[in-house]
Amino acid sequence: MYLQFKSTVTSEKNADGVTILRTPFSQIDWKENSSILNTCLQDLWLGKEEDTLAAFALQEGGSNALAELYYYLDKLKKHHLLNFTITSHDLPLFTLNPFPPFDFETHEIQDSAVYQLSRFCYARREGSCIVLETPLCSSQLILQQKESLFIFHALAQPCSANTLSADFPQFSQSTIRQCLQFFLNSKMIDAYEGDSSQEEQNPIFIQWDFHDLLFHSRSRSGRSPSYPKTAFPFRGKIPPTPAIKTSTTSERIALFRPDMETLQKEDPPFSRVLETRTSQRVHGDEPITIRQLGEFLFRCARIKHLKTIEDLDFSARPYPSGGALYELELYPIIQSCAGISSSLYHYNAQQHELHKISNLNKITDLIVHRARLSTTTEHPPQILIIIAARFQRVSWKYPSGAYALILKNTGVLLQTMYLVATAMDLAPCAVGTGNADLFAKAIDSNYYEETSVGEFILGSKKN
Repeated sequence: MYLQFKSTVTSEKNADGVTILRTPFSQIDWKENSSILNTCLQDLWLGKEEDTLAAFALQEGGSNALAELYYYLDKLKKHHLLNFTITSHDLPLFTLNPFPPFDFETHEIQDSAVYQLSRFCYARREGSCIVLETPLCSSQLILQQKESLFIFHALAQPCSANTLSADFPQFSQSTIRQCLQFFLNSKMIDAYEGDSSQEEQNPIFIQWDFHDLLFHSRSRSGRSPSYPKTAFPFRGKIPPTPAIKTSTTSERIALFRPDMETLQKEDPPFSRVLETRTSQRVHGDEPITIRQLGEFLFRCARIKHLKTIEDLDFSARPYPSGGALYELELYPIIQSCAGISSSLYHYNAQQHELHKISNLNKITDLIVHRARLSTTTEHPPQILIIIAARFQRVSWKYPSGAYALILKNTGVLLQTMYLVATAMDLAPCAVGTGNADLFAKAIDSNYYEETSVGEFILGSKKN
């Protein structure tokens, strides 16, 4: 097996002359001053076969030097400073790139044992390489040759080391076993028993959707192949998205502004609001009013104040938002509201205004229809509020986990809307799903720049 320091490893000497090896995850002190081991250390920067390093240490320093070499190699492995590569005919096949808390285990590969690719394993391009990843493990497998891809493809069907050796006679049985070792260590294959893999017989795994488990694992630290990154990776490269969305419409409607001091005195107690909150899908015969809508939006989502720190604008609003970025925008599709025409609007949180985007049309009708189906209601809601996200507002600051943060912010806003509507004796209900492509068409936006991430229906309360 070919060993090499990761490209992220750096080396420096401290004041005592001890070599410090660092990665974004960890560091170790290389205190050994033996010329033999230091030669091996230098070899690891360019890469070397483990057997070659061992033979050199044994020849130059005997069994003591060999034992010291394996001590330090084990230390480097445990701290995830090394990549491991399987080679054949002096060409690399697979490179295993581990991350904490990956633990390399030696599996006994029976040549007749059958394995199959995990349904959670996937391939993608990174730079000029194809990498395999899975949410089941904190590692990557890098495909180094086209034959590597062929082996990967073969594992989609149940197969054994014997089967692979027959299909790929250019590789030795030992090389095939090493490949299966890498796949097993990375949890990218699983033992196949009977008519399915162990993974497919596991009642926990079979209830996980591939995309859900991938999103979960990549939204939390521990299994992500992404290195810890500092905030603001695009500073000086791409201008940040402003805190206030630019509006070009001339049709603007000023909204009612409630007296918050009076509301703080006269509102129902918080515990009563919290305990009586329910999802109410059916609305009253008399529609909600523009005054009520104005108060609702003011209490939920207005901008209290703005501030600028360096090159980024921040705002404060009634609900919390990660990093004070407030990437969410509200778009009411008004069907029935006393005092305002039925149209698609954008809520300007700074001016506390509704800016008209369009009249109701086939696209907005379809969006409302799907919300009605999602909430299993007979009639369209009086108001459907679309929660949209300006994604780059978050991803400009946070290089990973941006979408997970957006969904958390959406949940916080939905709860705020629920509680405000309950305090106002209105009928609130979050919608389970929506069509982001349709909404992007409705507001004529770039799907990858701004579109819907949540929906909420609002109306008068049915007596």
